[in-house]
Amino acid sequence: MASAEPVGLHPSLNPGVFAELAALQDDESRTRFFADRPELVCTGVVTQLAEAVRGHVRVDVRAAAAISEAAVLVAHRLDDANAMGVALRAKANALWFLNDLKAAVNLFNEAAHLFEISGNRVELGRTLSSSIQSLILLGDYPHALAAAERQRGAHLHGADV
Repeated sequence: MASAEPVGLHPSLNPGVFAELAALQDDESRTRFFADRPELVCTGVVTQLAEAVRGHVRVDVRAAAAISEAAVLVAHRLDDANAMGVALRAKANALWFLNDLKAAVNLFNEAAHLFEISGNRVELGRTLSSSIQSLILLGDYPHALAAAERQRGAHLHGADV
């Protein structure tokens, strides 16, 4: 079985930490986890957790969902729009794999808004691209088409998506 952990980990974010995070079932336990490890409250960790979600969704979607919750918690503590956008997109991806498409679309939209207001066209384009499948599966073709057009616009204005 392939590893779901991202490469180039934060020194304190070893592979065992992903298993620990995946086992945490509520915000209280995740809050305690990060209170005990303040060195993990940084944007790089949010990115690495999001990458881990992407790897875990095909291996253990429940673990992916728990890790995505941890990413959201860290991003919230950072009060950084880009970090929160990355975390929300990771959570949306986990929800997509859990077939909670409406919640996934809402989070994709929230993440896209954060990337848009921060001017991060690359992440905006990636998020819009990620949202299209959920919209199609919901039968929301007008919004899927609108997301595709917005994604195309982000790409034409310099985004590498």
